[in-house]
Amino acid sequence: MPFYEDIKTISGNLVVDGTIEGKHVQAETITANKFSGAVEEEYRCHAGTMYLGSYNTLYNVIDFDHPATEWDIAKGRSINALINLSLFAGTSSTRTGQLTFQQELAVPNFWNPNVIAVAVHDSQPEQYWQRVVLDGNQLNKFPSNMVMAHVSGSPVYRTYKNLRLQYDYEGSELVTNGSFSGTGDWTAANGTLTTPYYGTLNGVSGSTEKAQISQAVSVTAGKKYRLKYDQPTSTTYKVIVSTSTDPDDEIEYQGGLGWVSVGGTNVREFIVDVSTVYIIIQTINAGADSAFFDNVSLKELQLKTYVDISAYPSQLINPSISSTVLYSGLTTGATAGTWVIAKQLLHTISNDNSYSKYENVPMHTYLGRFHRDIKCRLRAKHGVSSISTTALRIVNVDFTLHSRIVG
Repeated sequence: MPFYEDIKTISGNLVVDGTIEGKHVQAETITANKFSGAVEEEYRCHAGTMYLGSYNTLYNVIDFDHPATEWDIAKGRSINALINLSLFAGTSSTRTGQLTFQQELAVPNFWNPNVIAVAVHDSQPEQYWQRVVLDGNQLNKFPSNMVMAHVSGSPVYRTYKNLRLQYDYEGSELVTNGSFSGTGDWTAANGTLTTPYYGTLNGVSGSTEKAQISQAVSVTAGKKYRLKYDQPTSTTYKVIVSTSTDPDDEIEYQGGLGWVSVGGTNVREFIVDVSTVYIIIQTINAGADSAFFDNVSLKELQLKTYVDISAYPSQLINPSISSTVLYSGLTTGATAGTWVIAKQLLHTISNDNSYSKYENVPMHTYLGRFHRDIKCRLRAKHGVSSISTTALRIVNVDFTLHSRIVG
């Protein structure tokens, strides 16, 4: 069928006889079952048997390349390894020690650090660590090893920890006078609003209408919001989020029912598709009914990424500066061709007073979000005393090289 264009939407079958630039392709616009290749790529690598002979000596297990992504689209790149080990102690006496595995990569030529996002100082949770916050979900842009920022014009690389997402960070308060210090900013209909202590709404005796108060609030279409309100007494009331002062225009999210309060703090969350909503508080019954309420609050829920960055010998993000661009520190600032550690894994092995022991050790390394091919290698060493040079063996290693479109 032919396609037609309707503002931002193309409906129908679209055939492109040429190239679509990767910079114009966004992950949320592509579904895997309708896209040939390129959304997700997976390749294998395998290393065979080798001995970790000498004590505390790094051995090269295997060199391999992580291929560039199809169409040169930036994707989340990872290396998953399953390391199969055997320890033949030759004795029932205890033989134990630490194994070190290093997933390394060679710094490519003409490598430009990938931007993660703008970072802002948040706090100093402990000595020599700085907590920063970034808008949105930036989790897939952090490599396993380091981040980088420019300090006084020069790149500075630091390790990090405690990378995490908060999906419900509350933005600024949108309701005015939600604590009802007075009657201002609320419009009453079919009744009267009084204070202090908390808001009190009294209906009109004999009226066939329910009493209500309302306040218009500016919002952003497509965003999610959290509405809070207290019921300080045993008397219930109804809360309606509407597109006008008319309760019948309540947002679709409420399903035509409104929300009846319960004792204590009430919390509701919803998504809007308009730019203005009206917060309406209404009595349950018409006529001389009353409602008591307090602490009405509406805040946008935002995605925030938090991470703790090494602050030794000084903080990477200057707290006095409003914001700083944070970059991937995958290459640790080393020169092209230099091997750097992307991930180091420490594993304790013991024969458990047996002559032999077999173990499987998983290792996951995330490289960040980019498109280039990159040279990699796995190295290993052991710290097990009083064993022969053929006692500790890597039986094999199975690798999965993964690339996937991520946000």
